Amino acid sequence: MRTLSVLWRGVCILGIVCECFLLGESQDARHLLTPYYGEARVLPTNVEIAVELLRAHRIQTFSASAEMTDDMETFQRLTEGAYPTRMIKDSPYLISLKKDVAGCAVIDVRESVYLLQCQKSQKN
Repeated sequence: MRTLSVLWRGVCILGIVCECFLLGESQDARHLLTPYYGEARVLPTNVEIAVELLRAHRIQTFSASAEMTDDMETFQRLTEGAYPTRMIKDSPYLISLKKDVAGCAVIDVRESVYLLQCQKSQKN
């Protein structure tokens, strides 16, 4: 049964690629199997950078500062973009747009997004 599932998935992907080539959209078809290719098209810039930071440091859980979670769309995109990394309130890792957070040390920064490691009681 699993073999049929894998075969069917392959047929579907091949069908999409062929359809894109036939419709003259070969540029998009070329990237169908490229990992994370579509993220730049759907994720806000700050979220894309935050996800890159989490992946680069192999973070398993994180929390996000208020400026990242106050906007519902940003919160949703961060949650889904970071998956399987989980957003957990008590995580020692914090994604923030500010580097000066009491009790936290900067691990990495890209553009204006900071990955911080905090003492649990100090995060906000």
